Amino acid sequence: MANTTAQFFLNIPSKKFERIYRGTAKSVVVEMDNGVVIEFPAHELISYVTSIGIYGWFEIIFDESDKMLSFKSINDPRIK
Repeated sequence: MANTTAQFFLNIPSKKFERIYRGTAKSVVVEMDNGVVIEFPAHELISYVTSIGIYGWFEIIFDESDKMLSFKSINDPRIK
């Protein structure tokens, strides 16, 4: 069985993202356009926080057991 790729847009204001730093939010749940819901560890987003929060397109690759293999921003200018 092949890996599964999920792409989604996030817009999380910095005030809301503070819950991750305080430890009250452990995961992020995203409903994609096709209705599929995915959940991933909130700490994956920490390196993408800006002064406005989290904003942009992201991609997660899961293996056939739904284990996350990779997480990345797909519109981050730091990613080539």
